[in-house]
Amino acid sequence: MATLLVVDDEASVQGFLAEALRCAGQTVLTASRGRDALQVLRTVPVQLVVTDLYMPEENGFELLRLIRQEFPATRTIGLSGGFASEPLLKVAEIVGADEALSKPLGIAELLSAVNRVLALPPP
Repeated sequence: MATLLVVDDEASVQGFLAEALRCAGQTVLTASRGRDALQVLRTVPVQLVVTDLYMPEENGFELLRLIRQEFPATRTIGLSGGFASEPLLKVAEIVGADEALSKPLGIAELLSAVNRVLALPPP
């Protein structure tokens, strides 16, 4: 299976996503903010990053942009919840997300998106 990085500042959401992906057989690393995620990416080969779009300090949009710039082969999924999430999801795709999903999301939706994105041809 693949090595995934889950980035979310909310511990409960991060834990839910990580556990769901581990139960599906993925190797999962976690980070609570963009700066920490970049440190992980610079030390461990990661095939897919699943990131929240709104976090303190470096937000998910900036993280997506930096991943696309520094790690072009790493696939990404952006997550957003709350008000006006549809326009935000479009912005996430514009800045580099391979896919963008609204929170809350179910395990089946998450796993389906992960499988689709991991199956994409190399950029």
